[in-house]
Amino acid sequence: MSNFTMEDAKYCAEQVIHGIERTFFQVSNKDLSFFIRIEIFEESVLKAEQYLKVFKNPNLSKVAGYYSFWIRKLKPFYVRAKRNNNYITDLNEIFAILFGLVLISQGVKRSIPKLSKKFLNDLVYSLRYHTFSPQSVTLIFELILEKFFIEKHLKK
Repeated sequence: MSNFTMEDAKYCAEQVIHGIERTFFQVSNKDLSFFIRIEIFEESVLKAEQYLKVFKNPNLSKVAGYYSFWIRKLKPFYVRAKRNNNYITDLNEIFAILFGLVLISQGVKRSIPKLSKKFLNDLVYSLRYHTFSPQSVTLIFELILEKFFIEKHLKK
């Protein structure tokens, strides 16, 4: 996973963007505008790569954690409602989580387990309003990955 490239990151981002659009923006797209500040997204990817270089061969959860951390921290995504100029305030947190999940699913070559809505809502809220380090986000993805392997083993 240490040879994750900017192109891989952009592919993951495209997958997440399509998922977000299908899930969250089923209302008229004429009322919403979805924006990505590509230079900030690229900075997020470069920051994650810079910090991951310290590790000889980072595991999948560490890679997902560091990329997700920097996306959440630098906030390259936003949506504007045309009628009242309100923003969806936790879009970057949602995107960071989904980006990490897409990255993990690519790494294990299958879809990851479904996570409960309560868990995801709590995680989005916590990422938005509490302090997190790249290591703490990594631990969250480590637990998600462990859940995946436990569920996979139980289905056999």
